[in-house]
Amino acid sequence: RRLKPGARIHFFGDRAPSNEEREDPPKLAATVLAVDPATSGRIIQFEPPQGQSLLSMLEDVGIIPLPPCISNSDADPEQYQTIYSDRLGSAAAPTAGLHFTDDLLKQLNQNGIEQTFITLHVGVGTFRPVESENITEHTMHGEWFEVSQEVVDKVEETKARGGRVIAVGTTVTRALEGAAQSGKLQPMSDKTNLYIYPGYQWQVVDGMVTNFHLPQSTLMMLVSALIGRERLLNLYEEAIAQEYRFYSFGDAMLILPEARVEQQPAETSPATSEATGEAASEEA
Repeated sequence: RRLKPGARIHFFGDRAPSNEEREDPPKLAATVLAVDPATSGRIIQFEPPQGQSLLSMLEDVGIIPLPPCISNSDADPEQYQTIYSDRLGSAAAPTAGLHFTDDLLKQLNQNGIEQTFITLHVGVGTFRPVESENITEHTMHGEWFEVSQEVVDKVEETKARGGRVIAVGTTVTRALEGAAQSGKLQPMSDKTNLYIYPGYQWQVVDGMVTNFHLPQSTLMMLVSALIGRERLLNLYEEAIAQEYRFYSFGDAMLILPEARVEQQPAETSPATSEATGEAASEEA
């Protein structure tokens, strides 16, 4: 149910029905302070017991915020985490990063593909659909990010030698572009409510690795801004035809704006048509 400001919330650390009377004291309590206009969620203030940290209490009474497409709520937390994560604070894993293993990162290094890491705490607003008829009227949620001087230096060195910056995921994309809104990438630790949709002028990112997203989402808008709506729809049609897996634990694609899907001539033989389909699949 929708809790109003002033409502009290008690956490008992189990999954008993919320309307069940409890005689035992709650492990953690909180008060609803306000409604977040960007997400329609609730801003709450936790009240951890004296002498105990909020983070330890949340680990005790909380449940992993798995996406709806994952039904197993008892999943090991390590299964929904990137191998390079080292900070608490995100409401969801940056799922494009789930495809990367230690061996894969090592192979990339061996092939001269360097890596650098940023921090962005994914917010629940990421999953909020765009409901406005006019996409520019959508209110974008804010997410905290940090881009270090080391990242800025690495990006500048890469660009200077003619290399490309490939963001792993929409979260990395948003953080890098958010730190470059002055026209130049700068070290920054702040919140960004940057809303990227078609027509956006890119500052940093040259390509992206991303999963297949839900329709009517800001993530789809972001990808469309990079490669155009028509090509995006072509890629999704190909993914459906080839039975790619969608959503958080699904497949990923490498998107390069300059790449183009081959156009079939008006009349083709079955062999030519099949070859064209394979080329599109490889590009996706």
